[in-house]
Amino acid sequence: MTPFASNLPRRYPGLKPFDRTQSAVFYGRREDAVRLTNMIVQQRLMVLFAKSGIGKTSILQAGSAPSLEQQNFAPVFIRLDNTTMPLTESVGNLLENHPFTGGRDNTGIRPGQPVTLWERMKRLEFDLDGLPATPVLVLDQFEEVFTLAHSDLSRRNFIMELADLVNESMPESIRTDLLQGFQSGDTGLTADIMHWWERQPDLRVVISIRSDFLHLLDEISPLIPGILRNRYQLQPLNRKQAEEAIALPANAPDGPYASPRFRFQPAAMDQIINFLAGREKKTASRRPMIFRS
Repeated sequence: MTPFASNLPRRYPGLKPFDRTQSAVFYGRREDAVRLTNMIVQQRLMVLFAKSGIGKTSILQAGSAPSLEQQNFAPVFIRLDNTTMPLTESVGNLLENHPFTGGRDNTGIRPGQPVTLWERMKRLEFDLDGLPATPVLVLDQFEEVFTLAHSDLSRRNFIMELADLVNESMPESIRTDLLQGFQSGDTGLTADIMHWWERQPDLRVVISIRSDFLHLLDEISPLIPGILRNRYQLQPLNRKQAEEAIALPANAPDGPYASPRFRFQPAAMDQIINFLAGREKKTASRRPMIFRS
């Protein structure tokens, strides 16, 4: 491979998930991607779950994200793996500096008051190619909220703020502050500003989590009842899907890619599929599903 070719995108990501730029060679999950995208568009909260290695990140990045953008939704992918600061602060920084964040609404600003996730999503304005778009917060690998070294306080505050956002509920701290200001005759709290505060931020939330941690969502369901509904289970690729995922990227015409187009002989394809299927059975107790797409 020449130095120039080594810098070109590859037809297969290897062990890494597919990302947004590889949607042209993402095959085998078309029906799943359509169903998943429709659920995201229709529901404020949606939970995607599957065993480790099945391809949750890939289908969100390369399958659903392009379709969401075509429907004027701005997918914002968030990892909750930063343990050096509180979760709410980490997520807030990411949102403030995201490429899809195009502006900020300062209506009824409250100087010196902490900004909750609910308020932040009311104020931030998202756009695609200069046009307003509805944000989709994709909380990928959500199990990291529970498995990484976040403090109990950080974890609890984040889940409570996420609950306000998903449940379309103004945080009690903001409601109390506004009520006290209104009762004390704060001239800055006009009827228009009070109406602005009452409007809920328009958004979607996607939680992606491994199946073996799904019970943790059940435990927080008293705070977020909707987390028990609108779930999508991503199953392992069947044989037909696996053949598409392996064969079609090799012959994809769009490019350029690091390697030229090529085709698998039918006998070679059968050997690959049979080998992977057999290997999965032998190592199921020790390793995740091999097909990643």
